[in-house]
Amino acid sequence: MREILRLVVRAAPALVAGVLAAQGPASPELPPESRQFDFWIGEWEVNLRIRGEDGTWPDASVAATAKIHPVLGGKAVLELWDSRPIVGFSLRWFDAEAGEWKLWLNWPRENRSSGTGLAGRFRHGRGEFFARRADEDGGELISRYTFSDITPESLRWGDAYSRDGGETWSHRWIMEFTRTGGEPSLPAAGGEALTFGAGERCDLPEFGSFEALAGTRKGTVSRRSADGSWSEAPARLTGWRVLGGCAVLARLEVEAGRDPRESIHLLTWNTSAERFEEDLLDDRPASGIEIFFGSERDGSIELRPRGPEGEAAPAVRRLWSFDAAGIALTVERSEDGERWEAVERARFGV
Repeated sequence: MREILRLVVRAAPALVAGVLAAQGPASPELPPESRQFDFWIGEWEVNLRIRGEDGTWPDASVAATAKIHPVLGGKAVLELWDSRPIVGFSLRWFDAEAGEWKLWLNWPRENRSSGTGLAGRFRHGRGEFFARRADEDGGELISRYTFSDITPESLRWGDAYSRDGGETWSHRWIMEFTRTGGEPSLPAAGGEALTFGAGERCDLPEFGSFEALAGTRKGTVSRRSADGSWSEAPARLTGWRVLGGCAVLARLEVEAGRDPRESIHLLTWNTSAERFEEDLLDDRPASGIEIFFGSERDGSIELRPRGPEGEAAPAVRRLWSFDAAGIALTVERSEDGERWEAVERARFGV
C-alpha cells in the first residue's frame, strides 16, 4: 500500500491530499474534508531551514521533533513541535460552515505567550493558510503557511509574509518533515508532554496557576437541564505541562451514557492581554474553538468569552478552583451580567 501511495504521489501531486486523507472512513457526523490533515498524523524529524542574511537556506538551522495526534474522535489534529530554542502547539479542525480549515497556535517565547489563528484550504495537494493583522507601521501584515510536497514519508511546510496585500511574499522558514513513526500517544498518566523540556521558558508566577491540572484524575460532571434538574456522569481529567512551562494542555472526557463527550483545553497566561487564557475545542461536529480571558477572583480563576473587540462578554463564565481536596470547574450563565446561575459543575479529586 505504501508503494502504491508513493506512485500516486509521483504521478498526480494534485490528488495527494485526498488520497492520504482516505486512510479510513470519516465519522458520518464529520465532513470528509476533516481527514485532509491525516497525512500529518505521526512522529516526525524536522529540518528547519531559516533564511540567512545572505539569502541562502542552510540545512539544520534548527533540528526539531514534531508529534501530530488525532484528537476529538478524528475531528481535529493536535501538534506539539519541539526544539531548542523553539517550541509550538496547534489545534486544526475543518469548519464545514465556513468551508475552510481553522488553525489555532501558540509558539511562546521567554515569558511571552498568546494564541493566534489562521484559516485556509487544501487545493491540488497544497494547503494554504492565512492570517491578517496590523503591523508596526499601521499597514496590514499577511502571514501565510503552506503545506506542499506531501508524501507518506515527508512534507514541506513554508512560512511567509506580505506587506503589500499578497502581491509579493518574503519567505522566512522552510520546515522539511521526515517521518520517524506512526500515530503517537500522549502520556496516559498526564504530567509532562513533548515541548515541556526543563520548564524553563516561562517562570513568571502566573504561568504556574494551572499546574495542578497536570496528571490524571477521576471525578464527575453535573449538567443542568432546561427543566432545572441535574444529571451527573463520571469523568476523567488529564493534564500535561507543555511549551516549556508556558501552558498546560488538558483533556476532559465525560462518560455520558451513549453520548460521551470530550474536549481539549490549552490554559496559559496571555502576556499581551495580561489575562489568563483558556482555549477550548470540543468534539461536537459543528463547534469551533472558544477563547476565554480572565483573572483571579475570590480564590478562583474566572474566565469569560473574548468578545468581538477582545472584550469579555457577560453571558457565561468559567470558574477554576484548586484546593487540597482537588480541582473544581463551574460554568455559570447570566442574563444581565450580575446574577449568575450554575449550569455545569465538575469536581476531580487529588
